[in-house]
Amino acid sequence: MHHSVNYRSVVVHGDAELVTDAREKTRVLGALVDRVGTGRSAQCRPPTAKELAATSVLAIDLAAETSDVALKARTGGPSDDEADLGLTYWAGVVPVRLATGTPQPECDLPIPDGLAPTFG
Repeated sequence: MHHSVNYRSVVVHGDAELVTDAREKTRVLGALVDRVGTGRSAQCRPPTAKELAATSVLAIDLAAETSDVALKARTGGPSDDEADLGLTYWAGVVPVRLATGTPQPECDLPIPDGLAPTFG
């Protein structure tokens, strides 16, 4: 009867503003790329003016009165009924984790620092 999934979820409602300043767009996009690998944006060529023009970046002030942020999370083990605990059916947690794999280079250049596989 009981099947549960541990999760984390964030929902943001707010008034988004289009980021039009090229420097700010470049900074925000660089921060996003740096989530893939530490310092990765500094290891890549900067975006061209054409690429920036073709990419939209939206910003939401999370502290604004018109914004609403909701976080939901579930952690822990199963919630079996007391009567089920004595049965021989397995219950527990199967951890699932997202991890980067081994980088697959497109050319013969060495893999940059910060792109080594991580597990956790």
